[in-house]
Amino acid sequence: MSTPSRRVAPQRRAAPRRWYQPPAGPVPAPLYLSADEMLDLAWAQFGPRWMSGYPQILYPGDAEYYCPPLAEAQAIIANSQVDKHTYARDVFDCDDFTAVLKANFSQAAYDEGDRLHAYCVGILWANQPYGHALNWMINSDRVLRLIEPQKARIFPLEGYGEFYLATI
Repeated sequence: MSTPSRRVAPQRRAAPRRWYQPPAGPVPAPLYLSADEMLDLAWAQFGPRWMSGYPQILYPGDAEYYCPPLAEAQAIIANSQVDKHTYARDVFDCDDFTAVLKANFSQAAYDEGDRLHAYCVGILWANQPYGHALNWMINSDRVLRLIEPQKARIFPLEGYGEFYLATI
């Protein structure tokens, strides 16, 4: 006697799990930038502040980027708790803080599920008068801002020193 065949229901993707709580209230319209649009906006801001003698190179790793509202970026930064890590010279210093925060944004994009775009967040090296790594982002208002991950602070680009290396 043969066993009747069973239909197996298609697997559904689980609801996105968020390790951060999105901000409450009205959500601004999303902003997506192509890699070329992101580069134009970034170089308009970085270019005048770029150290002479250093090549102006920024290779986008993705075709499109999601530029979050400022409140969403603040929620991810706060939830990352990167500022709770202890600075350890040459072991866990400024460049490591930036890598961890960038990874938290990547994890948030992965967990979002439906959006499937990388956050427009990168890493930037500044001369102040010594080398220092920071994060940078473009938000939904098209403003490029800096993030000091060691203090979980967002601040404007204006008034900061010169830059010599940027990644995204």
